[in-house]
Amino acid sequence: MKDDEQKLCDSRVWWQKIKKLAENFEQALNNKGNANSTFIQLDVAKLDEAFDMYERGWWTFKEHVYGETAEEKRIGVYF
Repeated sequence: MKDDEQKLCDSRVWWQKIKKLAENFEQALNNKGNANSTFIQLDVAKLDEAFDMYERGWWTFKEHVYGETAEEKRIGVYF
């Protein structure tokens, strides 16, 4: 991969589902509305920023851990 290219991470397939889950969680918390709760507001721009930060670090991490085999390897927990 050239230095000016960015590798897209496999996790992108989940990002819309994660965003929808976060939105539903925000709505559920705010609908609960008891006297001891606070209003929760999801900052979608911050969530998108977190996804971007993850993607920028993802390939660097893979190259550091797996070296030349980074392209074939998957980040995961193995038992």
